[in-house]
Amino acid sequence: MGETVLTGMEVALGRPPFGSARIGLVTHRAAVTLAGTPGRVELQRAGVNLVRLFSPEHGLESAALDGVAVGDATDPLTGLRVTSLYGDHRKPTPEDLDGLDGLAVDLQDVGARCYTYQSTMILAMEAAAEAGIPVWILDRPNPVGGAHVEGILRRDGFESFVGQLPIPMRHGLTFAEIAAWARPEALELHKVTMRGWRRDMWWDQTGRPWAVPSPAIPDADTTLAYLGTVLLEGTEWSEGRGTPHPFRVVAGPEDPIEFSWADRNTFQPVAEGMLLLQRLCRRDGVLWRREGRALDLLFGGDDLRLALERDLPLEPLLERTAVEAAAFRESTAAEHLYG
Repeated sequence: MGETVLTGMEVALGRPPFGSARIGLVTHRAAVTLAGTPGRVELQRAGVNLVRLFSPEHGLESAALDGVAVGDATDPLTGLRVTSLYGDHRKPTPEDLDGLDGLAVDLQDVGARCYTYQSTMILAMEAAAEAGIPVWILDRPNPVGGAHVEGILRRDGFESFVGQLPIPMRHGLTFAEIAAWARPEALELHKVTMRGWRRDMWWDQTGRPWAVPSPAIPDADTTLAYLGTVLLEGTEWSEGRGTPHPFRVVAGPEDPIEFSWADRNTFQPVAEGMLLLQRLCRRDGVLWRREGRALDLLFGGDDLRLALERDLPLEPLLERTAVEAAAFRESTAAEHLYG
């Protein structure tokens, strides 16, 4: 067990940076304190003038199933209105922001480009910039660390809610670092950084208990597997949702394949996920959803699908992804907030 990491939310509790500003908070159940108390409750107790909550995919309680629309609600813990950003709309409207002096974002990410909380943050930033109000990012650990980057840069023409930014699948950044890199020019951005986090840290080295950010990510180890086996969501093979080990035991009930590793520090889940798809395609033929578009959006381009359809060796694509990932890491180093 390593040192205990304090999140940006906990740092903000010690000295709230918002003054008397009327704040809307984008958050969910996984945004908790070390004691497991919802951050929104503690911020309210600390005197932060929270006037509205916003929830991402899976809802405020992180319980709605993948892809299921979530409606607006009232939070029983704070008494605040909760505006869903995964229902009728995904970007805050001017009406949603009416009466707010600023937005704060406190979301637990899993370190993958296609995990939609990142898109929710980016769209919230865009809306805030258009409304002329500031944004505070209350930073949290990247559970797969910040030492490794994997995958192609999302190609132009493949923008979607699982690919809002042109970054690799395994981006190696925290939300505050992503926000700084992708900040709209007109946005006043404030980063409330963590204390004690390092880029080489895995979740179990942070001293923090795992809080489930969505139903299919039951533990921190699943976040590493997710980076590779999430690609199966673009196919007719199963990624293990609904089983005790989602994203770690995949393919199907009659021929389960365990997605595992001996050394997490050298394991390359994105590359292994690509090779797993090649193995399945060679065995069963191509079984795409939405004629391959779903896979393209998850991967960030059609490079993988075309190679698999033509049964081409994946080594050239793997080499190219490694080059792109290394270049991305170098180009974003100026935004690193942690050593």
